Amino acid sequence: MKCREIINALNERWPESYALGFDNVGLLVGDREQEVHHIFVALDVTDETLDQAIACGADMIVTHHPLLFSAIKKVTTDDFIGNRIVKMIRYGI
Repeated sequence: MKCREIINALNERWPESYALGFDNVGLLVGDREQEVHHIFVALDVTDETLDQAIACGADMIVTHHPLLFSAIKKVTTDDFIGNRIVKMIRYGI
């Protein structure tokens, strides 16, 4: 199944209009056309949950709390958010 199909199914059940104004919802990192075979569900993307997702072969992570709450100006491994984004890209999540 394509990432966009999963997003569409989630939006049918929980429309983005349900989110509060400060919420950051939807696809935050990734490719809508990527094939997804394993979804990892978590409250947050932490280093631990990301490592668990990688270990179980996840192609996608769906979380309650967004990885990105505000705009970022660079994505490097110098900080924890950038490091997680780089790691997700590296592992195709």
